[in-house]
Amino acid sequence: MKQRAALRCSHRELNRAVLTRQHLVDRLSAGTRVTDAIAAIGPLQAQYNPSPFLAVLARVEGFTAGQLRTALDSYDVVKASLMRGTLHVVDATQYPMYASMVDGPVTRLWGTWLGKLLDVEPMQAALLDLADPGPRTQEEVVAFCQRWATDHFPTDAIWPPVGNWFFARCYPWLLRTPDTTRLDSHKRDGYLAARAVRRDWAPPAREGALSDAVRAYLGHLGPAGVDDIGKFLGESRVRPIREALASLGSEIVPVIDEDGRELVDLVSAPRPPADLPVPVRLLPKFDSLTLAYAPAHRGRTLPPAYYDDVIKTANGQVMATVLVDGFVAGTWAIATTRRAVEITVAPLGRWARGVRGAVRSEAERVGEFLVGGGSRGVEVRFGPS
Repeated sequence: MKQRAALRCSHRELNRAVLTRQHLVDRLSAGTRVTDAIAAIGPLQAQYNPSPFLAVLARVEGFTAGQLRTALDSYDVVKASLMRGTLHVVDATQYPMYASMVDGPVTRLWGTWLGKLLDVEPMQAALLDLADPGPRTQEEVVAFCQRWATDHFPTDAIWPPVGNWFFARCYPWLLRTPDTTRLDSHKRDGYLAARAVRRDWAPPAREGALSDAVRAYLGHLGPAGVDDIGKFLGESRVRPIREALASLGSEIVPVIDEDGRELVDLVSAPRPPADLPVPVRLLPKFDSLTLAYAPAHRGRTLPPAYYDDVIKTANGQVMATVLVDGFVAGTWAIATTRRAVEITVAPLGRWARGVRGAVRSEAERVGEFLVGGGSRGVEVRFGPS
């Protein structure tokens, strides 16, 4: 099949493309089911408890926290360690695809730590047995891993530095229980075998999952380079990504950015003009948009001058951000007192006239969501620019 002619996109057109797909230009309408919203947005980073709630709020009109809590409680939306071993909230219909996609990389990681000492697949199966029906606490999961290794390592084995067995706790076929994901509280992690919810949510991994995940990624965050796709999905090998793209065939179109970098995209995805107006938006900590691309290419929405203000490599934190004209132009933080929800905005660089008022309005919207109809007020403060 003849390859399609490459499209040309400026940096600003790439910015508008991803913002449109993330529903940060025009929010999804009030009444959109939260499952449909998350399916449209893509995986939501969830290691910081309020983040999935605030990510949906930024993209959906009329959203309430109770909508997401109900979906989590019914397992119509689920939380698990998926891309890059980090916690994500995903629509339940997409969960088997993502779990299958990361099953291989995660099992390779198990093999890196344990493969010379034991067969990892029986240990993974036993871990699922432990958490079915579950749930199990982190302490119980760690204790199980210690016992299994003790029973199955050679007697003269030198133990690898397994620490708190993080790689085992990131097994994608383990869900986190719904009560670990609340806007205003965080219970200790509960681990539940996914098959305890739906019997088909279990190994073996589905065929074609990586191709499906690449298609979904481009629909949510494209256009993108092969390195961007691999970085976000947690697949460090280039060949499987290229094979997945090849399997999508006529669905894919090559794109060249203004620097001559080769990207790919879905033929059917929207690519609006560079002059598309974009409203002010507040995104939460660890928002997927901030981490959508390989670090060298995050300038699509995060200006390089502000990279270190937002992504704290020393402690792994990713700050909540203010988007102005589609680009990060500030950070923001929440503090809660008995009297009020306080939102403090720290501008990055100088803002044009009128921006502060738009940011205040958006921050007040976030504050009112966090208050949730209670008696506390909302206070918005600005730091120096």
